Amino acid sequence: MENNGDVVSEVFYLDGGLDEVNKRRLYDISEKYKVHIELIDVKEIENYLKGNNIPKYKGSYATYYKLFALNFIKCSTEKILYIDADTIVEKGMQGLMDFDFKGCPLAMAYDALHLSYKKKIGIHAKKYFNGGIVLFNVKKWLDGCQERVMRHIQNNNGIYAVVDQDILNVVFENEIALLPNKYNYTTLNVQFSYKNLCRIFQLKGDYYYSEEEVAECRKKAVIYHALGYFGVQTWNAEETHPFNARWNKYLKISPWSDYVKNNAKLTVINRGQRLLYNILPRCLYNPLHRIAVDISLEQRIKSFRKG
Repeated sequence: MENNGDVVSEVFYLDGGLDEVNKRRLYDISEKYKVHIELIDVKEIENYLKGNNIPKYKGSYATYYKLFALNFIKCSTEKILYIDADTIVEKGMQGLMDFDFKGCPLAMAYDALHLSYKKKIGIHAKKYFNGGIVLFNVKKWLDGCQERVMRHIQNNNGIYAVVDQDILNVVFENEIALLPNKYNYTTLNVQFSYKNLCRIFQLKGDYYYSEEEVAECRKKAVIYHALGYFGVQTWNAEETHPFNARWNKYLKISPWSDYVKNNAKLTVINRGQRLLYNILPRCLYNPLHRIAVDISLEQRIKSFRKG
């Protein structure tokens, strides 16, 4: 809201169990920026999923909320933006107001993922999109898209590692409009040079952004998506995340300025990755990073199948 008071008309917060203190803080934001914030009780979404025999992921339905939330939101606009919690909106989003979906029900930004995984989950094209920022074409989405997603989940249980994101990529493979990189600039773009990122994940210009566009976003991104940096998040005490300064700036002026950061719960893979990243030349580290990502994805799939 610091950068988009003239753009955002309403905020819908998916409430999975906020306590009264945090609800009050959200309402304080509402009053400060003169924007309507509506809390959406996700129990309705969960009951809907239970009624359709949808399994939980890691004991929760949270991964599915964004896919079905529009059934439970009274949205008065043609576009609605879903945004993950690990994001920093640094500039104005006016460009999304006039975004052309070209007939697609949703728009997303490219993500970096290995070709073998894309093939494994059934993606025929080489394009793959990140689900942390999703711009929905409200009318088009409500015209049968949620039903398509529901049928797909019912028929393809437990095969995905990045559940909601994978589902959107598979179901709408040829119906996703491309958002510019500046609306979802991820940690990976800072963690690796453009060439190394492309080598690790086998990316090319026809299914990823150009080197020029990624370079321009380094200082001019609108939304920074703070994916974990070797297991460390912006809200962890280690303060090693490349987006920490930006995150801390907004933390200080928010109602959560009293937040005390805790250490990250790092896995053996997280620690090993960081160590090797620091001591090895990139030509040796790159294939190891790809292997670590593949192992992580496989572990997620196994976790999903266990329920």
